[in-house]
Amino acid sequence: MPVSLISRAFSVAKMVLVVGTAAIPLAGCIEGYPHNVAPVTLVENMSQQQRIAALNEAGNLHYLEDRWRYKLNKQCELRVNQGEWWSKSHSDWVSMDDVRIVRGFDRSDKTHDIFLVTAQNRNTRSAPLPLLAGANWADALHILSLAQHIQRDCAQSA
Repeated sequence: MPVSLISRAFSVAKMVLVVGTAAIPLAGCIEGYPHNVAPVTLVENMSQQQRIAALNEAGNLHYLEDRWRYKLNKQCELRVNQGEWWSKSHSDWVSMDDVRIVRGFDRSDKTHDIFLVTAQNRNTRSAPLPLLAGANWADALHILSLAQHIQRDCAQSA
C-alpha cells in the first residue's frame, strides 16, 4: 500500500508540474496589448500632408544611401530632393496628374526603386525621375502606395 500511495503522489506532482509549466507562457497574455502603441493610420485615410510626411519619414530610413525629401504644392506638383539638406540635387515640380509610378528592382544590390515616369520621359526616352532608390521590398511598397494615393487624390481634386 505505501508504494501505491507514493506512486499516486508522484503522478499528482507530475500533473501539477505539467499544468504549471504549460500555464507559464500564458501568464504573459494576462496584461493584453501594450497601451502606449500609437494607432496605425491607413494610407487611404491619410490627408495629402500626412502622406508627404510619411514619404519624408520613409525617405530618411537609416539604411538608404541618400536622404530623400518631398514637397507637394497646391497644384499637386511634387518636388523630390535627393541628398542632404545643403545639396542642390532636386527635381523640378512634377505634376502628379502626368506621371506613371513604376517600381523597379536593382539586381546588383537587390534593392527596390520607385520612379516617376512623365509623358516627356516617355516621348524623349529620357530617364525617369527617381522617387526613391535602394529600399527593401516592404518599404518600397509602402512608398509606392503613398505615391499612388497622392496621385489618386490629386486626380479627384482636379
